[in-house]
Amino acid sequence: GDRFGGGRGGYGGGFSGGRGGDDFGRDRRNVGGGIKKSGKDLGPPKSEASKHCVKLRGLPWSATKTEIVDFLPDCSILGGTDGVHIIKEDGSDRASGDAYVELETDEDINLAIKQHKKSMGSRYVEVFEANSTDVARAKDREEMRKELQSGYKVLLRGIPYNTTEKDIAEWLSEAGDAIEVFLEEDRRGRPPGNAVAYFKSESEARKVVEEMHKRDMGNRYVECFMEGEEPERRRRRDSS
Repeated sequence: GDRFGGGRGGYGGGFSGGRGGDDFGRDRRNVGGGIKKSGKDLGPPKSEASKHCVKLRGLPWSATKTEIVDFLPDCSILGGTDGVHIIKEDGSDRASGDAYVELETDEDINLAIKQHKKSMGSRYVEVFEANSTDVARAKDREEMRKELQSGYKVLLRGIPYNTTEKDIAEWLSEAGDAIEVFLEEDRRGRPPGNAVAYFKSESEARKVVEEMHKRDMGNRYVECFMEGEEPERRRRRDSS
């Protein structure tokens, strides 16, 4: 299997706005390891959000923004469907069952909460007031997700232990400016020496691979591959 978490769906963690914990018995653990969260949630969010927000929990995974708007029929939602932010599972493009909704007034919050434990499809949905900073961060992650979806992935192997994502970005900066870097974690939460870096253009990503492949980082050399072009397993040159 792919050691780097799959194709374009395998984004790094840190994009899911929902808090962890039990959500109607759904197991949110990233079984089999995943990608370590970036530290870029620190500091103020770049996006702005309404001061009047709610969070919906327990939505059907197939729920659309339009269906969420319809679930809150008496509420004035800021920007219509643009004010609905469906939260994704950590490290994937799957819906988590949670969403934030930006409303126009305090009265809209009260009207939304009247829908608490009403049904959508076969599920009942919890509704409660949300902090606007949490919503702004979710919008930041939504924007980053879009940027990464259109970006180009470089896979890195052989990262020295205790290296940070910032260290990797600085090491790569000699050849290109990464949009984001994610370190993978194994099943025990330890770094196995793999990372993923995203770049805005294919030419920049290829330049990084060409210039940084097998360059030293600390006391180890790092292998760099374009996504889809990495060898399935390391082969000795003299065996081919």
